[in-house]
Amino acid sequence: MIAFLQENASTIIIGLIILLLVIHGIRRMVHTHKSGGCGCGCSGCGMENVCHCSSSPSEEEKKP
Repeated sequence: MIAFLQENASTIIIGLIILLLVIHGIRRMVHTHKSGGCGCGCSGCGMENVCHCSSSPSEEEKKP
């Protein structure tokens, strides 16, 4: 087992670094989504007319 780890140490380290970068990216996307944004801006978005960040609700929509 020790010999395997020694022979593949660089591959394991690179794999762990890539895994950490992927986890960081996913956590950042989840945080951005929870904070109410899509993370990419509204210009050029196909959903910009219905997106929460491009328009605020009208007075009629606010009334129950």
